[in-house]
Amino acid sequence: MIYLLCGFMGSGKSTLLKKFSKNTNTYQCFDLDEEIFKKAGQGFKSLAEFIESKGWDHFRRRESETLEEFLKSSHDTVLALGGGAVSGVNVAKIKGFKEARMVYLNCPFEVCFERIADDKSRPLVKLGKEKLLDLYNERVPLYELAQIHLSSEQLAKIESPEQLLQS
Repeated sequence: MIYLLCGFMGSGKSTLLKKFSKNTNTYQCFDLDEEIFKKAGQGFKSLAEFIESKGWDHFRRRESETLEEFLKSSHDTVLALGGGAVSGVNVAKIKGFKEARMVYLNCPFEVCFERIADDKSRPLVKLGKEKLLDLYNERVPLYELAQIHLSSEQLAKIESPEQLLQS
């Protein structure tokens, strides 16, 4: 089984992934953005610098390719997707793998924004609150295609990926 954690920036994907990493011996846990940077970010100090240099189109192609590699893996995996990884192209890829389940971390925009507002490592934060709200509203319908939806209250109770089967 492959669980794909999705949600807007600041929804808690990385935090949940860290919790899962500590509480499972069955699942391998990865962050998609980190994996892209490991593969393609040589010579750059950060993912943000990589994106600024190579551009968003290049990054999105790498993101889609790396996601597909994980989907083809036979390992039990939890993969935290970047906030923009849930695009029409990637949703189609995900739906093609019956062992993949998207898990939507449903977090209100105001909470997400509060968590990311001062984070200089997130290139899109520079857009400002209004543009981020537009982006949030644009992405939510794609996140809602997930098979599993978790509220903040549910997230607090889940300790391991094995518990996702019960959600």
